[in-house]
Amino acid sequence: MKKGWIMLLMVVLGVMPLATVEAGDSGNEAFRDVGVSEPRLEMRVSGKAKLPDGMFEYRVSDGYDYLVRGRTRVGNGSSEWKPFVQWISVAKEQVNPHRTLTLELVPMDHEETDSLVVDLKKGEKSGSNPWFRDIRVSEPVIHYEVTGEARVSEGTVHYTVEDGHDILAEGSVTASAGTPEWGSFTEDIRIPQNRLPANGTLILVLFEKDDDGSHKNSHYLPIDRFPW
Repeated sequence: MKKGWIMLLMVVLGVMPLATVEAGDSGNEAFRDVGVSEPRLEMRVSGKAKLPDGMFEYRVSDGYDYLVRGRTRVGNGSSEWKPFVQWISVAKEQVNPHRTLTLELVPMDHEETDSLVVDLKKGEKSGSNPWFRDIRVSEPVIHYEVTGEARVSEGTVHYTVEDGHDILAEGSVTASAGTPEWGSFTEDIRIPQNRLPANGTLILVLFEKDDDGSHKNSHYLPIDRFPW
């Protein structure tokens, strides 16, 4: 029955514009004011750096514009190779599916020609220079931050994220209060990009469980549509 409701919702969404997910919704007797932040593409970049001043700048480009820029410190400066980890986060509105993202690593106070450029695709990168080596990019994930209020037993909010065919993520989070009070909750949901559909809509399903494990007071909220 639940699957049928999700499929019907997917059909309706196919002919209606996706609601602004940043705004809270009216909810039901168990959930209210549920909102989802603008999705973000995230990936973990790791490697080793040998920087006398211990600082480098990173820039994410789509070949036309710089989408993200920042600075990272690797220790206090050293003539030895030091490991580093840098998380890259790009807003959905900045991502063009027809352009390849690249990461540029630039030692501080060096010439632009000293930079190392790698594509932001999963895997170990073969490029290196005197300042950077052993660069590896993790599997990209899409990050959704969910907030809202719940009035559920013991404050336990269960959830799944589905595309009408498969469950892509599931878990639970504890609200600040349980029945009969309303409690607030926040949950970060990350889904590997390679699991997401090429076409379709993601549905967040919030629910509580009876003693026998069955779902009740289910609340459905569309949170994303593909392709971007």
